[in-house]
This record gives sequence, C-alpha cells and structure tokens, in this order.
Amino acid sequence: MIVEIPEEEVLTLPFDAFHLAPIPGRGITPGVPRWTTALEELLDGSGAKHARILCHGWDGPVPREEIEQRRRYIRDLWEGIERAAAEGLDYETARRRRSIDRPFAYVKEWDLWEEHGRDWVIEDHEGRMFPAYWRALHEDGAVAIAEAIAMNPENENGREMLRRLGAE
Repeated sequence: MIVEIPEEEVLTLPFDAFHLAPIPGRGITPGVPRWTTALEELLDGSGAKHARILCHGWDGPVPREEIEQRRRYIRDLWEGIERAAAEGLDYETARRRRSIDRPFAYVKEWDLWEEHGRDWVIEDHEGRMFPAYWRALHEDGAVAIAEAIAMNPENENGREMLRRLGAE
C-alpha cells in the first residue's frame, strides 16, 4: 500500500529493506505497469518532491536516493521481462540474460549488497524477484486470454480458467 500525507510531508511505500523491490502479488493485482506508474507519479509529483521523509513501510525513513535505486531496478526488471517475452524467450534463457552481473550490475553498489552479501542478493533477484515479475507478466496474459474465451457463454473452458486464476 502507498500512503501520501502531504500536510505531514510523508510518503510511505511498500518497499521492504530486505528485498530488492516489492514482490508483485499473484492473481488479479493492479499489475506492475500500473504500480510503477503510480510510483513514478508519487516520486515525481509535486507532493513527493517536497516530502522530507520516505518510509520503507515498517523500516522507517530512508533516503530518496535508495527509493530511486529501487525504482530503477523495478523498471529495468519489468522492461527486460517484457522484451524477453516479445522475443519469445523461455524462462531460463530470459533469467540467464538478466543476471545481476549483466544488466543489474549497478545493484552491487547498493548498501543492500554490502549488508547482505553477493549470494543473498543473487538469490533475491533470481529466486524471488525475477520469477515473481515473470509470473506477473504471464499471469496477466493468461487472465486476458481466459476473459476472451469466457466471453463466449457456451465456452466453459474460459470460465474455468478464470476461476483457477482467481479472476472470477
């Protein structure tokens, strides 16, 4: 949840200091593009520019620079996954091409790298973030397909797909 309290110059974001980025929920959610758009508007909007405090939910105040780093990571991860899907890459190939050592090498400069270490950050990226963002893209697509199939009232398969995806 994102909360902005302009009169207190406070903006809370759902970032957890123990992960590279928020993990998108499964099933029907606002979706990563909508969430990143909201994040862009809040961070670049007039209210946030005046906010002196940005919170990591329960972790307390954090420097704006750290939130900017996380925003870059989310955007790069999501756009990379979209490109991989457009290129028709399978999951494993896409994951290997988007390792910490290549497009995300800048993460090595974060305090998180220093605090948790290389192995932990790689596990967070490859074991949590990449799979969750991959699923977010592909589950949204599965829901769209199921909705299109379900538009035909005689087609029970589409309604069943929507039920399994939690979209009905």
